[in-house]
Amino acid sequence: MDKCRISEKFLLTIKEAAAYFNVGEKRLRFLATNDEEAKGYVYMNGDRTLLIREKFEEYFINAAAENRNKDKRKESKLYAPEG
Repeated sequence: MDKCRISEKFLLTIKEAAAYFNVGEKRLRFLATNDEEAKGYVYMNGDRTLLIREKFEEYFINAAAENRNKDKRKESKLYAPEG
């Protein structure tokens, strides 16, 4: 049986997702258990936490975009001319 590449898998374990997204396993477990949006990308199989790769990619991209927007708003407030 040929092993499937991580980028082709539908579900990823926490360990696989950590390697694929370059995010720590603890952070992924925290997101999977505490994030309100986790219902959209987490699948529990008994005590095993699996992430739906495509949906988590979307979540990750949106979160990164939100952070960039927050940083831009902070910069504009910090460097806005007074007067």
